[in-house]
Amino acid sequence: MCSTKFFSIDYTEAMAASHRLSVPAIASVYREHQKKSYICSQIKPLGTPNAIRMSTPVLRTPLKAVNAEDLAFWQQQYPEGELLLSRGDAQPVMGMSEDRFWELIGMLDWPRQGNDDAVVAPVVEILAASAFKDIYGFQDQLSEKLFRLDGQVFAEHIGEDAWHPDRYFSVDNFLYARACAVANGKDFYVSVLADPARMPKDLTFEALIHVAGDAYKQKTGKYFEYVPVFNMETYSNEAGWPE
Repeated sequence: MCSTKFFSIDYTEAMAASHRLSVPAIASVYREHQKKSYICSQIKPLGTPNAIRMSTPVLRTPLKAVNAEDLAFWQQQYPEGELLLSRGDAQPVMGMSEDRFWELIGMLDWPRQGNDDAVVAPVVEILAASAFKDIYGFQDQLSEKLFRLDGQVFAEHIGEDAWHPDRYFSVDNFLYARACAVANGKDFYVSVLADPARMPKDLTFEALIHVAGDAYKQKTGKYFEYVPVFNMETYSNEAGWPE
């Protein structure tokens, strides 16, 4: 993991060093040629005249050092490029407040229970009409809530499919059971943290996991490719699972 914030731009057939970058940059280039992989070395900082032709380079630079001129140039030069942000080991900052997250959870349409997509539809609609940071922020907040419930002490109290050392345990089912605990609102969620025996029994709510992705797809027509602040998958919270 990189020790500093950086972003990567993946693009095709680019002349990577043809622009006088305002900050030092290193490009790692991976190219398939005759079934062999090649790695291009360093781009010299600040006005290197050499132009290196690459097929799929990755340009890295500290996020704080990027200015509007750099972004405008890259958008012009690499219109098909993708911006990928890595947080490194910096302290993450949520894009949505916890209060707003729980406010949205309170908008789940429970009278339509039995149709999970209909239950989450109001939240999906709100996020789809919101800024991108709200979609990402919702997923970040959700990931944090699910991560905190990722532990054996909670998994032992989900009903028939509860964790037991001598039988199969479904990691997906436990993820969806944790989502059900979150979907029941802040008061219930806090009560579960205090008393894991209050975990929902034989209930899941997978639809909540897909709210941000559905909102993003509705807003852009594209699939949601975002890695949230916390890993929500089962066994991600190592502190919650004894050796």
